[in-house]
Amino acid sequence: MPTDPVQILLIEDDPGDAVLATRALEECPDRFAVRHVESLGAAFDVLSSSPVDAVLMDLSLPDSFGLAGVDRVLAGFPHISVVVLTGLNDSQSALAALERGAQDYLVKGEWSAETLIRTLHFARQRNAIVQENQRLLAELQRQARVDGLTQLMNRQALTTEFEREWQRCARSRAPLACVMLDVDYFKKINDVHGHAAGDAVLRGIGECLRDQCRQTDLGARYGGEEFCVILTDTGEDGAAVWAERARQAIESRVVRVNDTTLCVTASFGVAERSDQTTFPGELVDHADQAPLMAKQSGRNRVVGFREMVGTMGGPLGSSADRLAEWTATDVMAPLIAVLTTDQDLIGAARYLLELRAESAAVVDRDGRLLGAIGEEELVGRLTTCESDAVTLGDVMNRRPACFAPTTPARVIGDFLRRVALRRVFIVDGDRPLGTVSRTQILRRLCNDHTARTPRSTRGDASASSATTRESLAQLQDQIESLLAECAQDGEPSPEQLVAVGSRMQCLIEDLLAATPARERSDLSAVTLQCLLG
Repeated sequence: MPTDPVQILLIEDDPGDAVLATRALEECPDRFAVRHVESLGAAFDVLSSSPVDAVLMDLSLPDSFGLAGVDRVLAGFPHISVVVLTGLNDSQSALAALERGAQDYLVKGEWSAETLIRTLHFARQRNAIVQENQRLLAELQRQARVDGLTQLMNRQALTTEFEREWQRCARSRAPLACVMLDVDYFKKINDVHGHAAGDAVLRGIGECLRDQCRQTDLGARYGGEEFCVILTDTGEDGAAVWAERARQAIESRVVRVNDTTLCVTASFGVAERSDQTTFPGELVDHADQAPLMAKQSGRNRVVGFREMVGTMGGPLGSSADRLAEWTATDVMAPLIAVLTTDQDLIGAARYLLELRAESAAVVDRDGRLLGAIGEEELVGRLTTCESDAVTLGDVMNRRPACFAPTTPARVIGDFLRRVALRRVFIVDGDRPLGTVSRTQILRRLCNDHTARTPRSTRGDASASSATTRESLAQLQDQIESLLAECAQDGEPSPEQLVAVGSRMQCLIEDLLAATPARERSDLSAVTLQCLLG
């Protein structure tokens, strides 16, 4: 099958050299089509108006001399192959032209028709390889910034672009807003309809956000089913209007997966940059807190951070206030599961099972925290044949999430809400003191709500101790009742033992959550005595 000839532009002011080159190329009329000009200016007219695959140019022209002409051609037309024609005494200039991007060079008087044709073909092939490599590099750079599923920016790219936009707004005092949105009941979509349906939902939301965003806005998939949009030159009120449009667009969108039709909604939170917002992550965190209120108040709605802070006098606000007042010490559970690095995996697994704990701190002989071990690490290693030769020190997580005892409970709660971790460690220096989980924070809030007594008016230590002793007596009564119930029918079944143990554990956790931290060391000893007695 015939192919289109290679379009060659010859830039040569010497008539004899031009004739030699033209005749050599015309010997293969099906492969080359030659156009001849005598100056660089005329060459630019041709290059700007006609398709050209390769340029064959002399370094000495009436309107250009030396490497300057090569630079001008490559700067204006970087996709075109350039082959330089040079004299016998000008090889250094030819080599310099290669360094600047020319594909090859030929010395006048020393080349044949075959050499010229071969050089042009190789130059064109090399240029095609260079262009393909540049295209692949550009595509890799794009993929490194783009979420493959939604075609929005990924979190890393958003962080970089957001930092630039933050600096610009800080200099110009321009408004800046952040919108966070979380897909409602996304886990249920995955569980009921499969992950293909979940992916289709995320792609649809990505399309909605791209349609709503201006060219200057920054939209990204923040992680999982969570999205973040940075709105430039926009305050919180304008961001709320934008978020409402996006919410309606998502709500009205129909996602089809095979024979299934899905309608989804999302909960939105918006916040604006203020003088008190000191860095980009703080603005994202403010916007990320508002969807929680949106979900707790019915989902599929937009909540502003300013609105959330202004309504903290209500039931939800009271909880938020208490979380801001409490520290990690107020909500943590004492550390009951501790292992050392030299213990084997089976022993550690049995230890966690006996304590019904999901994870344990790994400490040295002096009690300093070295890491943590959980069910995931143990299950992964126990499935391998060489697990007998492995110790906890080999498989433990050496960087567990840790917080100081004085950390506000709200900070820990927000952290646990955003990550997949079940609990974090509370560490004083290098000594682990306890753990905090979302369940513990929730139980602490419920117990505090039941008491309806502010922390500042609970009374002195003696009154608090009396409350503790009363709670402990109630716990002991309930434990005895549970044991008596279990013993009515003779030897209890394993199912009964598990049920009784679970209820006893809940009672103990309730008591610990309702007990001030300063009393917990004494309470733990008394509780153990009662249980063992």
